[in-house]
Amino acid sequence: MVRDIEAVLADGSVIGGLRTTIKDNAGYHLRPLIVGSEGTLAVITRLVLKLWPKVLGSTVMLCAARDLAALQQLLSHIQTRG
Repeated sequence: MVRDIEAVLADGSVIGGLRTTIKDNAGYHLRPLIVGSEGTLAVITRLVLKLWPKVLGSTVMLCAARDLAALQQLLSHIQTRG
């Protein structure tokens, strides 16, 4: 989840401004191109990442319902009981 990058091109010019904005429609979208080039287009010098909190655990459940109404009731019960 790369938010923004600063990179140096082969001619020595620096691109990127390390903005933390989520969406930007000004100009070409170079971030995924540079990240995906694995160093062939530019050398990434700084970047902004979106970090997620560590997942404490997970639960897997397999269930069946006889019809859509029963499924909706089951989902409602699971959401209210947590």
